[in-house]
Amino acid sequence: MINEFDLILTELEKIDHMPTVGNRVKLNKNLNSKGNPKRLNCIHFGQKRIGSLYSETKATKEKLYPRLEKLLELFMSNNYPEIEYNQILVNKCNFFDIHKDKNNKVDSCVLFGLGDYTGGELNIHNEDKELLTAVDIHRKPLVFKNKTTYHSVAPYEGTRYSIITYLI
Repeated sequence: MINEFDLILTELEKIDHMPTVGNRVKLNKNLNSKGNPKRLNCIHFGQKRIGSLYSETKATKEKLYPRLEKLLELFMSNNYPEIEYNQILVNKCNFFDIHKDKNNKVDSCVLFGLGDYTGGELNIHNEDKELLTAVDIHRKPLVFKNKTTYHSVAPYEGTRYSIITYLI
């Protein structure tokens, strides 16, 4: 029997070239997209905010990956109906240094990993940015306080997708 993770991963693996976006700041010391640490391999579904204005993300507005978006929405509604979100972010092979997701309006998200990889745990840090623990999120969704908790991605090998919800 095929489970939800397998269906989502199958759709992710159909994407030949993951879109890249520029970020305002360098989030990592490792290299992501095409050797540029300010470029991220990712897809945003749902809403985006520029200043105080909201609009649909390009992937949602142009229906670029409709089956993947529907599968992610169904996963959330079936498993985490209590989590508020208006954006789902899909990362592919991105490393992130220690940070907090300060733009999230709520201090609760769902995060999980998919793909053929080893390592890549979610590192949880204290306020002094010292490592407290590493959490395996590979096919193991975690409800996580991403706004107020320092976190990062542990080194990994292979193809690692991470899926995270936001309320922006």
